[in-house]
Amino acid sequence: MPPLLLIDASNLIYRSYWAFEGLATDEGEPTGAIYGTLRAILSLKLKRSPRMVFCWDSPTSISWRRKLFPEYKAKRTRNAEVAASVTPQFQALSTMVPLLGYRSLMVLGLEADDLIALAAHASKGEVLIFSSDKDMHQLLLNHNIQQIIPAKTKAKEHVIDARAVEQEYLVPIELWSQYLALGGDTADDITPQGMGPKTAQKLIAGGVRLTKWKADYPEQVKKNRQQIGVAWKMARLPHSTKDPRISHLTEQLDLSWIPKYQPSTPTPAQQRQFTQLCERYQLLDILSRRQQYFVHTNVQQTTVRRGARKVGAQLL
Repeated sequence: MPPLLLIDASNLIYRSYWAFEGLATDEGEPTGAIYGTLRAILSLKLKRSPRMVFCWDSPTSISWRRKLFPEYKAKRTRNAEVAASVTPQFQALSTMVPLLGYRSLMVLGLEADDLIALAAHASKGEVLIFSSDKDMHQLLLNHNIQQIIPAKTKAKEHVIDARAVEQEYLVPIELWSQYLALGGDTADDITPQGMGPKTAQKLIAGGVRLTKWKADYPEQVKKNRQQIGVAWKMARLPHSTKDPRISHLTEQLDLSWIPKYQPSTPTPAQQRQFTQLCERYQLLDILSRRQQYFVHTNVQQTTVRRGARKVGAQLL
């Protein structure tokens, strides 16, 4: 069976938006995010796996992390022009993705990375995660999980495992969430005073472990102890719907279908609706290849390199 392919939907859509920012219909309606995302879907299906599950963020304002740390992502500002352009495209894609037979996950209060972590650990086989989010690196502790880093302007899409992360950052993969907590994340407005990624790297190399506080830890760690503790609690991705941080949000979340999941073949009605939407958005390239989107059988996937080593158990 091909790998389970978990898609960070927001990550993909925003990357597509910026990659094809100028694309629009004759009437001026922006379509770059739709086009880029659909193009990526077909490429991933043909090259990686048709077993795609799309994981969507719920609003940050109701995230369990925001309730734990009110400043979480509080300083992020929305560009009104970008929001006006990309929001309708999010809505269009939330309709188009299921028309192609793919499942989606979205739970109020959870973010896409939470859902990806839960789905990855519910799988019984190989898993690929499509996202550039560094928070996902901690999931590579499981040797069955790898991460596809989307292509940048000049760099090609590539797959990484635990060893690749350790070689780049010089941090043991089982300590990745601690590294994130010690270094902070300016994008999430979590930055312990006087600390950053390089400091976190040195602290971990020097023996600092958040599982056991010691009196001889550096002063910068001790004075930031409370914030680091909160940051670590937010950085650790959940492995189970029974995780006490999120269990009140996942009571109705059933992931029992994950291990045997296969996308469904679009019905004639779904195919017509997808075609109509492509016509509306004037996606001529997608229309010319739409039959490839509708067929999920006999897809030839490339073999994913299995190079990750097995390491110790993840700390929860």
